[in-house]
Amino acid sequence: IYKKELRSYFTTMTGYAFVAFFCLVVGFVFYYMNVLGASAFVGYALRYSYVQVILMVLVPVLTMKVFADERHTKTDQMLFTAPITVGKIVMGKFLATATIFGIPVLVIMTYPLIMMDYGNTPVGANYASIIGFFLMGLSLFAIGTFISSITENQVISAVVTFAILLFLFILQYISGIFPTGEMA
Repeated sequence: IYKKELRSYFTTMTGYAFVAFFCLVVGFVFYYMNVLGASAFVGYALRYSYVQVILMVLVPVLTMKVFADERHTKTDQMLFTAPITVGKIVMGKFLATATIFGIPVLVIMTYPLIMMDYGNTPVGANYASIIGFFLMGLSLFAIGTFISSITENQVISAVVTFAILLFLFILQYISGIFPTGEMA
């Protein structure tokens, strides 16, 4: 399942376009925030809202076909009657999308090494923020995979996934409205 799904991303332009566009955006934000801004912490580039918005747009595009396409083309019946468990099917499909996301993250892992040539950098904090970014991306891909598994239409899957990710993105700003301390 993993190999089939990974092959499907690279026989079409979906996998290549995701990796190229995401590396381009993160590289630009890294150059702007860290190189021009003279900041040694790579986490600023990953927390920057451009990267989060691009991820919020690209995740539905990458996950919309994971299960919805199988259900639409009626190949899910053949898949579920195969001699493997449903958990292995889901894990194989999820790990394929995680691998596609892992390629740009491996490129991002070279950024602290680049910054070490120009001075003191917090290497541990940089790699911790990259791992945190990777785990956040995996959680977004899990949401997209789940939404794809409950819909038959790829467009509906993409729109619902985008709406949920947009809500989660806006939630961080909404939480600033509410008081955090004691009320007098």
